[in-house]
Amino acid sequence: MVMNEASSSPQYYFTDDEKSLRTSVTSLQDTAGNDYLCILSYNEFGFRLTNGVFVVGPMAVLGQVALSWKVATVDEITEESLTLLTMIEPKPDLIVLGAGDKENVGVLEKRLRSFFLENKLNVEIMATRDACPTLNYLNADQRYAVGLLFPVSQLSKEGFSHLESNYERAVARELDQSVTAQILGIRSKSVPNALRELLEERRQQLKEEEEVGKKMST
Repeated sequence: MVMNEASSSPQYYFTDDEKSLRTSVTSLQDTAGNDYLCILSYNEFGFRLTNGVFVVGPMAVLGQVALSWKVATVDEITEESLTLLTMIEPKPDLIVLGAGDKENVGVLEKRLRSFFLENKLNVEIMATRDACPTLNYLNADQRYAVGLLFPVSQLSKEGFSHLESNYERAVARELDQSVTAQILGIRSKSVPNALRELLEERRQQLKEEEEVGKKMST
């Protein structure tokens, strides 16, 4: 289920109908070169995106498109549930698979290893709390990435886990850039200048606000 609160753009769903599925794939390809979606927050019920959409349950994200991913439990994340990935051309640079909770990561790696190898697909399987900022980071770097995200099982009483600054959150998570670089065929030192510039601009803004505050208090 996709709940659209602020956007009239079409959403696509995994279905049992092959024709509908292929239509979704075509739509994914058409939007891959445009702007991208980022994940603002998530909880055990789903994900809130930057376009105002709240996706209930598991989802797939590529470019400007969010799809409901038809898996009810982690046990249903099987080769069959990933068939769509083999239909996307060109192949994504990287597939980020959010396994929900951390304990699911090893299970899915073992279950799906042969599928990704046979189809020559690059994948990183990690806890969803790590997958969300990782996908945001890759999208900000304009990488051709696909996100498959299963909700976490539960959160603390505060509710939504927010990703208010996609860039600073990605850095704060201390992503292993050497691994990411190896997977994507790039060098670690090529982490986007845009990322560093945005962080520097934000730090400068905070510094200026602090200086103004000091002047006003004197």
